[in-house]
Amino acid sequence: MSKVHYHFDHVGSYLRPQALREAREKFANGEISQEELLKVQDELVKELVHHEVENGLQVVSDGEFGRSWWHLDFL
Repeated sequence: MSKVHYHFDHVGSYLRPQALREAREKFANGEISQEELLKVQDELVKELVHHEVENGLQVVSDGEFGRSWWHLDFL
């Protein structure tokens, strides 16, 4: 009997964490600077990548956390 090999790819965005949504809202309202927003975003991307590696992914993604809406960049 031959061994079956499976291959899976993750395609698309991860759900944005609440902390990122709140930081984006504060930035939009002028409550925090772009630098502060990027600090929050970068920390959340680090956490996401760590989680992906912990779960055995060999190719990781930033979850598209830098995008507000994927379809606007897509179009």
